[in-house]
Amino acid sequence: KKFKVVLDKQLQEVTESLQPREELIAQLSGHLREMEGEFERQLTEQRAMDSEQAQKKHQLTLLREQGKTLKEVVADKDRLMTRYGYDLNSLVNDQPDTNLWPAEIRRMYHTYVCDGQAGEDRLPLETMQKKMNQVERRVASLKSRETQMRDKAKVDVQRKAHENAQLVNDVNRLRKDKMTMQTELRALK
Repeated sequence: KKFKVVLDKQLQEVTESLQPREELIAQLSGHLREMEGEFERQLTEQRAMDSEQAQKKHQLTLLREQGKTLKEVVADKDRLMTRYGYDLNSLVNDQPDTNLWPAEIRRMYHTYVCDGQAGEDRLPLETMQKKMNQVERRVASLKSRETQMRDKAKVDVQRKAHENAQLVNDVNRLRKDKMTMQTELRALK
């Protein structure tokens, strides 16, 4: 019995000494789960930030390309303006005959304003005149249509009046025939 009591006591001591360890293990397992959750959250945030950073880099590349294109366009426009200024200066300083200026101004207009655009080789005044001519043609066309429609309506009215007169004459003739027949019928009775 003594041996059993001693063993029970030792067993109880071992159990009591293990209990704090089990609580510590449970507590550490909880901390481990929390740490794993935090790690997963940070990993997700890192992936999202990497994705966003890649998008920003792509957008930056596109904007740089667009900036280069715009710089080229601005440089082309600057070159064009320089050539225009040189041509204008040459015209004013080198061409004393002002009667030749309109032809040169037209050439400059075609060179610098139209810039090879098809169908736009006219000066603004010529374009307006062309539009006015088109409108005048449309108005003339509408007037001729109106005249044709009036003439047609007039002919239709005359035709219908003639038909009505014909019908009235036919009705009057039929009345006379009816009266004549009624008179003959009475005479036969």
